[in-house]
Order: sequence, then structure tokens, then C-alpha cells
Amino acid sequence: IQVEALQEFVINRKVNGFEVTPNLNKLIKESIYFDNYYCETGLGGTSDAELLANTSLFPIKDGSVYMRYSGNDFVSLPKTMKANHYDTMVMHAFKPGFWNRSVMYPQLGFDEFINKQDYEHDEIVGMGVSDKSFFRQSLERMKEKDKPFYSFMITLSSHFPYNNDKKFYSEFDVGEYKNTFFGDYLEAIHYTDEAIGYFVEELKNNDMFDDTVLAIYGDHYGISKDKKDVLAKFVGIDNMDDFNWVKLQKVPMLIHLPEGKNAEINHIASGGVDFMPTILNIMGIESKDIPMFGNDLMNSKEGIGIMPNGYFMDNEHLSLTADGVAFDIETGKEYPIDNLKDKTEEVKKKLYYSDLIIQNNIMGKIKDYLK
Repeated sequence: IQVEALQEFVINRKVNGFEVTPNLNKLIKESIYFDNYYCETGLGGTSDAELLANTSLFPIKDGSVYMRYSGNDFVSLPKTMKANHYDTMVMHAFKPGFWNRSVMYPQLGFDEFINKQDYEHDEIVGMGVSDKSFFRQSLERMKEKDKPFYSFMITLSSHFPYNNDKKFYSEFDVGEYKNTFFGDYLEAIHYTDEAIGYFVEELKNNDMFDDTVLAIYGDHYGISKDKKDVLAKFVGIDNMDDFNWVKLQKVPMLIHLPEGKNAEINHIASGGVDFMPTILNIMGIESKDIPMFGNDLMNSKEGIGIMPNGYFMDNEHLSLTADGVAFDIETGKEYPIDNLKDKTEEVKKKLYYSDLIIQNNIMGKIKDYLK
């Protein structure tokens, strides 16, 4: 499940004594939770998050891969799952042409795209069908599928600008943030969290939960920099400087295994590009001949989160590369950026090579070479 605009700072956070994301907080305790999973999206927004997760490629510098390179031959997560006898489907209750998805999804290897045209519009929140209705109707589709299957679900209700009709929301008092942009965001996220809780319970009620690996992550930031002061107040930061701002650009990512096995909090620095290799390992699928820029987070001690502008965060440092400054990620004290020269070059190469691969459509050739 890719959750619209879900940032990590809301996890285990309370407003007026009530949790913003009580259902996710509960699920995290039974899951492998990555609490340093950085937002690596660029100008392609939500579509970049989909690309990162399903191809382990970085977004391009200029525009969106979904719009500019939808004809490419991608080596992807859905294609790999299909090769291992999984049915594949993607579900998003919005217009199929948005972000060129109707063209891109077949190229990624999805057998079926269930979109706005396929859902009953019984509840409308914000831009379309409410997340709760989306999960209910999507589950009916999944119940009809032969096992095993890979379903990729994208939520909608917590999409910017968050000032939704709230008649389907349960009561959630955001106090001083009421009727503000930030308060609307918290209410929208709280509603989506409620919808996720509903979906988890329905998986259990239909005897599907213990047969499922459930992965949930946020796609990109929800609070833009012009709202940094209210965010600073909310999280208790006195000085929202560039270090603190970039450090907050994380999204939650959890993977729930049957019976809650291997539940832990994993602090490794990571990002969307790591999703595919991590999931393939968890599913027991061999991936040595699959070109991926990400790390298998289950078998890596050192990790890295890389932003499109070259900023990066490893386990110990945060580098604002273009600004020529780096920090100790725990203390916020400046760290000599020259000591990170090798890592800076590695980051530049990864972004450059990913761009070259996409521009020249050579993923398939690289896979053949690796074989």
C-alpha cells in the first residue's frame, strides 16, 4: 500500500492526547519498521514513488519517467513476481490517464489496472472514492483472485490540499490546528489511518491476513517548506534549519509478515529505491540477475537515502552536498564534508547511471548481461 502524503513525523505522535495514526502505530509493533526511510521522489511526485518501489531506479532530474519514458522495457517488481507465478494487479481509484498510468502500468508488468472507472463512487473524500470504500471494494477484487498474487494499492484521500469534505471522518480533535492547513493534513492522515485499520481487520475477517506479506509506506512529503514553522512547533524543534528540515523528510515504511514474525524497528538509512530488493528477499525470490540500485535492507548494515538533488543521509551523517556542508545525523554538529568524498562520488554515480539507463532504455540488456 502506497499511502498518499504520509510523512514519518506523524507516527506515534499525539494531538490533545490522541494518536494521529493509532492503527499504523499498532501494526508497527507487529512489523519490521524502517524509521529512517527517506523520501527520494523528484518532480514526478507520487509516480516517482511508484517507480522507486517497483523498479529500484531513481527518478530522472527533469520531469517524470511515467510521462517521458513510458515506452521503456522495465525490469520490475511486478514482472519478477509474474515470472514466479504471481498474478499482478494495481489499484488506484483515480483517472487512469493521470500520470500516464494506463500506459505505464502494462510496461511495468501489471496484468490488471483497477481504476476510477471500476469503482462505485459511493463515498467521496477529496479527489475521489474514499480510502475506506477503496479498501472495501479492492478487497472484493482480491478475494476473487487465485493465489498467489501481488497487489499494489495507492490511496487517495490524504492528497493535497487536504481540505476535504469531512462527513466520512470519525471525530478527531486537532485543537489549535483546527481549520488550518496543518490541521486538515492531520485529520486527513487520521482518516486514512482509520481506513488502513479497517482494511487490516477485513483481511483478518476473510482469513487472508496470515497468508499475506503486507507492506505500507508513504509516497512523499505532505508538508511543504513554506509551512516549516508550524511543523517545527508540532514536533518540538526550536530552529527549523536546513539540517532539521532535511532530517524530517522521511516517510514510514513497514513490512508485516504472517504472525508478526521478525517484528523490530530497523534504523538503517534507506529510501524508496530499497523497497524492491528488500521485498524480493522476503519473498524468497532470487535477484542476483536483476539490476537494482537499492539495498536489501534485511541483509545490509550500512544504508543510504539519496535525494534527487544529491543530498544524502547514511547511518551516521547527513550531507547537504550542493551546499558544501555535512552534519552528524544524531547531534546536528557540522562534520567535515571532505571526509565523505567517496560517498559523495558514489551518490553522484548512482544518480547519473540511473538517468543513463532510463534515457537509453537498457535495463533489459543489463539483466541479460548479469545472467
